[in-house]
Amino acid sequence: MSRIPSFSYIKDKIRQHKTISILFLLSTVFFIWQHTTGISWDFTSYVLNAKYMFSNGLYFEWYRAPLMPFLIGILSVFGWKAAEYLSIIVISSIYLFSCMKFSQKFKIDQTIFYAISLTPFFLIASFTVGTELLSLSLLMLSFAYFDSTISGLFMGLTFLTRSTNLIFLPLLFIKKDYKKIAFSILLFILPIIPWLLFNYYHTGNMFTNLMDGYASQIKFRSYMKMPFNIFHVLMA
Repeated sequence: MSRIPSFSYIKDKIRQHKTISILFLLSTVFFIWQHTTGISWDFTSYVLNAKYMFSNGLYFEWYRAPLMPFLIGILSVFGWKAAEYLSIIVISSIYLFSCMKFSQKFKIDQTIFYAISLTPFFLIASFTVGTELLSLSLLMLSFAYFDSTISGLFMGLTFLTRSTNLIFLPLLFIKKDYKKIAFSILLFILPIIPWLLFNYYHTGNMFTNLMDGYASQIKFRSYMKMPFNIFHVLMA
């Protein structure tokens, strides 16, 4: 039976990966500081969705995927404001874990891989609108466990983080073993079922999330005029 890691075990791991630990601490502190300087509407909407799901909130944006609000909602036991910052710490930790597993899978030096990923653009954009870093982390875990059927589970969670990640679903069909493909697809579907039922219960349509996203972000978005901005290129 697996045990919860002891404090001495965790301390030994930190000593073993001292550079990674320092980078993790610095980047996470930056994310927390960044959140104190201002919150975008996107992040606010995830909090409002969480309150709708967990605390009888009155506002809900259907095109927002549910995983981020679900995480904030669970952490709300510590208070709603604390939940925002705790979610940032949790997601930053998940990203560190995904980097370790991804680099281990593809035989890349873990310290170098994690270090070079922390670019200025990465640091600025990870929590600007709430879900970029969580989405990337789960996608990397799906690749890290690609030989296993559990990759389907991570792919499903990626979809629940950003609905547009559905475009990565065909990657599950690349496996050579048909049984693994079938089980991966099953694990992809299972975590999505509660979300589809939630859609149906509140709106009468299981696909309200996708339909609302298409309508608001594509079909009726022509009113938004966004000319080319060289700053967006320079920032990246």
